[in-house]
Amino acid sequence: MKKSLHLIVLMLFCIQYSSSVQAQSVQELKSWNMDIDKVGKMHRLLEAYTWMKQFSGVVIVAKDEHPVFKYTTSYANLDYKIPNSLNTRYNLSNITHILTATIIMQLIEEGKISRYNYIKEYLPSLPLGEFEQITIHHLLTHTSGIKDYYQTPEYISNFTEIKTIDDLTAIILKQPLLFGVGTKVEISESNYVLLAKIIEEYAQKPFREYMQDKIFDLADMQDSGAYFWDEIVNNKAIGYTFKESGTPSSPPSHLGAFPFGADAVYSTSEDLLKFMIAFNQHLFITAESIKKMLSYGFPIADGTTFQYGWRTKKLGTQDVMFQNGSIEGLSVDLRHYPGDGYTLIVLSSYFEDKAIELADHIEKVLYEENYVVARHPLAFFLNEIIKEDGIEFLVDNIDFILEVNNYKLDKVWTLYSLGYDLMDTGRMKEAGEIFKINIAKFPNQPMAYDSMGAFYNKNGNYELALQNFQQKLKFIPGDKRALSMVNYLLEKITTVNN
Repeated sequence: MKKSLHLIVLMLFCIQYSSSVQAQSVQELKSWNMDIDKVGKMHRLLEAYTWMKQFSGVVIVAKDEHPVFKYTTSYANLDYKIPNSLNTRYNLSNITHILTATIIMQLIEEGKISRYNYIKEYLPSLPLGEFEQITIHHLLTHTSGIKDYYQTPEYISNFTEIKTIDDLTAIILKQPLLFGVGTKVEISESNYVLLAKIIEEYAQKPFREYMQDKIFDLADMQDSGAYFWDEIVNNKAIGYTFKESGTPSSPPSHLGAFPFGADAVYSTSEDLLKFMIAFNQHLFITAESIKKMLSYGFPIADGTTFQYGWRTKKLGTQDVMFQNGSIEGLSVDLRHYPGDGYTLIVLSSYFEDKAIELADHIEKVLYEENYVVARHPLAFFLNEIIKEDGIEFLVDNIDFILEVNNYKLDKVWTLYSLGYDLMDTGRMKEAGEIFKINIAKFPNQPMAYDSMGAFYNKNGNYELALQNFQQKLKFIPGDKRALSMVNYLLEKITTVNN
């Protein structure tokens, strides 16, 4: 069975979906130099994911400081049917690393610490041996070799007893290093707990209180904060995974989460935009410090680089700043494109890594001129299958694909519009096959023959184009477009034959 058959069987759970789009006026979008066609594509993309029941969450796209697109859909809490909103709080997962690293850079600016100093200078209780070679730089870039505490049996069996950051660091510092310091990169939440411990040494207050002062208050992030795993946070999204039957399941907080620099920070889409605006306006740290955050990282095989809190990747000529993560049903993705001023925020409460998947699609909308976002959600779905497994696979399996997903191809316009989208972007082979499927499904619909005729005409096959427009005239004898095309094609064929 081909790969996509596993991917396309959607969860058919009984949940009502509603979505809300808050786009700016056309005049405002133009004043901000925002491409209106891209806004339309983003809307169609999110509507398609909502229609397929594959997204529950919040999206904000901004250009410079201006939010050009806002979208919310489905529920942050299924039990109480609480809808997602721009004020819904989400666990930030690894985006927390950006906040912790920013505070570290503040301390570096103040001359209180140095990023290339050994951490033993700031943590006297550090064990001797391998740990003595670790610097703040190694912690920031996940190159220390320190094991992720979430993967240690001692943490898993004792997390309910952890009350302070010292309780957690004691567990972390007992673990042997996984690799030589500075020799490779491997994400470990332990690195950012130790950074938070260093921050506490200088702040002389709990990390989450210091973060409140140095990040949230400065950026007016009133719906953001940090929490312990057993604390109740109002209006916080719950992550859901789904069983094969489609029944939603909310995983328990069985491993805990602590406000110690690595995770357990919540925020909203609008607060994250406030953070990015303040970050780019140098409200937290100077332009020179931001340059240092993004200049001394560790590259990995996928072409991305682990920087200080951020990750970076090349997109054309610009270095994109991003960070993302997931926690069993919840996923988040934050991206900033310095060259064009875009900021992209995706928060999702259903499925694994859905925010990352959607952010990838939106990035293509923003940067790939010929990226097709079909006008009908079912057409979007079918086009994704084409891109995944090819047009031949779709042709051979379309009835099965529709059946297992409980979808109905009940209008000629679905494939009509998809075929034109493909044709307009030069995907001629795929467009032709889509138009053929449309005729097979709707043999009595004149527009199916109109689009097939247009396809053959564009590809110089005037005889077949003529046959299709003549077929359309059998259904609509006086159709002006068909009559005009028939006359044109007869002249074209005569000219070619002579």
